[in-house]
Amino acid sequence: MQSILPLANKRRINVITDERLSERELCGENHPNWREMLRHTFNDLELCYEGGESSSAAMKRALSVITDVVNSGLNHVVLATHGNLMSLLLKYYDNKQFGFEEWEALFNPDVYHLCLDGRSPTIRRITF
Repeated sequence: MQSILPLANKRRINVITDERLSERELCGENHPNWREMLRHTFNDLELCYEGGESSSAAMKRALSVITDVVNSGLNHVVLATHGNLMSLLLKYYDNKQFGFEEWEALFNPDVYHLCLDGRSPTIRRITF
């Protein structure tokens, strides 16, 4: 929420929170090898550690937001979420371009433009 507030305030845009955009829980406990565990979940989307959420489930959760936005009739929407969920969402639209390595290369914050205009989706990284 804090990441999007400066833009929202500048543009006088209302911020609506949606729990479906909350970060994915990898597992119920802290693990020293969490990065390697995360890597595995990018390769096996159904892998789910105890107390966590699989990549597939997190992807579906994020996609439900996209579906609602598309069905809303709005043309330009800004969504803010955390890196793991965002990279899974981008992976859904371009499986060849987004994976663990792309997640590792994310900036904080990082901005992507996802265009869903009826043709095949396009993704463009916006750099500052």
